[in-house]
Amino acid sequence: MPNQAIIVSNTLASKIEALRKTSYHHSTGFKITNDEEFDKYCQWNKKDDTGVVLAILNEHGDPVSTLRANVYFNNQEHEKNNPGFAGHTENFITYPVLDMTFAATDPSYFKSGFLSVLRYYMYVLHRHTVKSITGQVVKESTLFFSLQKLGYNFKEIDKTRPEFENSTKTTNKWMLTNLENEKFDTAIERLKTKYKDTIKMIPLLIN
Repeated sequence: MPNQAIIVSNTLASKIEALRKTSYHHSTGFKITNDEEFDKYCQWNKKDDTGVVLAILNEHGDPVSTLRANVYFNNQEHEKNNPGFAGHTENFITYPVLDMTFAATDPSYFKSGFLSVLRYYMYVLHRHTVKSITGQVVKESTLFFSLQKLGYNFKEIDKTRPEFENSTKTTNKWMLTNLENEKFDTAIERLKTKYKDTIKMIPLLIN
């Protein structure tokens, strides 16, 4: 049973890459159409080194769930690093923003709530440093409805995410997501209440 969450360094880069690939190959929201291009997309890169990558580890020290987040201070920086937001940030995002990407879980732990636990830790770590939290989600997916309950706003974009266009086929439309800071505490409390037992069993260890 996994028993800890950590802030990941690049020493676990290859394992994080493998987890991303495994998780997304089992996605119901999109289908991988070009493995070579998709493998490049999943690689550990500069945004992993400059952002915060969280992971839940199993008893062998291997990551079974992971989530990445980066802070951007203006829309130019945000849109450059996450092309899905290009042309969609005005009157939608308040800066600085915490942009969450690469949510991935080993298929053996699907529906475990692990990603919600990592999301909770991301919120707690950044609640006083950013004014909004963004991400992308497939419309009417399980995550879509979960974020809706946390108070997120949504904006529908093109059927294919720009960074995915050469490697995947989406089965439904992508939505941009945004949670404004006045809703942070409510979202944190809802996650803490719903996943209190899992949070207790899987503390975030900060060296």
